[in-house]
Amino acid sequence: MDSGEYWRLFHLVKGDVEAAIGCSSTYLTINRLAAADPKVWQKYNGHADFWRTTAYGLQTGLFMAFGRIFDDSKTAFNIKNLVHETIEHPGFFSKTEFRKRMREVWKIYGDQPDPELVAKRVAEAWEPTRKELEVLRTELAPYPKKFRAVYEPIRDEYFAHRSKTNESGIEELFSKARIDEAAEILRFVYGLVCGIEQMAMDATPPGQWYGKDYDKLYRIYETATENFVRGL
Repeated sequence: MDSGEYWRLFHLVKGDVEAAIGCSSTYLTINRLAAADPKVWQKYNGHADFWRTTAYGLQTGLFMAFGRIFDDSKTAFNIKNLVHETIEHPGFFSKTEFRKRMREVWKIYGDQPDPELVAKRVAEAWEPTRKELEVLRTELAPYPKKFRAVYEPIRDEYFAHRSKTNESGIEELFSKARIDEAAEILRFVYGLVCGIEQMAMDATPPGQWYGKDYDKLYRIYETATENFVRGL
């Protein structure tokens, strides 16, 4: 895998994670507003078919994106393969590659010398080894298991395929899903992909994945949805 192929994999996986967060935030905000404000509830009832279709589309989008993120195929664009290729290619995060990215950001071309700040940052940049990057695989390990235990069966038997499982069986599958657990999974994987991006752009080592990136993106969708609904 060359650098171009790697970053294509990265951006496709990041896009799926962002799509899942967007669908989740929008769906939950639509329902929260209806539960809290009778005027919003009346708006929904006035165009019930539209909102029913919207809710179904958001649920479907969430579970399909969720499924792509944790697809277990070795040939698919998924978080497991992104982590594997990151570990296998520490050279993509070398000082040489960091310098190229810095020069692109600063719009330095050809034989132009590096500004002092760029030269200083490149000199101080952290270069990872495969062993150091193994933390990504270790920290990711619990999350595919959580997905497969609860959310993959819902995706497979309700959204991706119309299973012959009876209605009570489908209800049982949904009863195991928890909003807080799904948010925890998405919070981690988005923190991980943003951490890889920061490793590339800031030459910082991987470590604990914080939820600030998830919270920021979630609020963007939440605010946009609420502004749209209240403006109707």
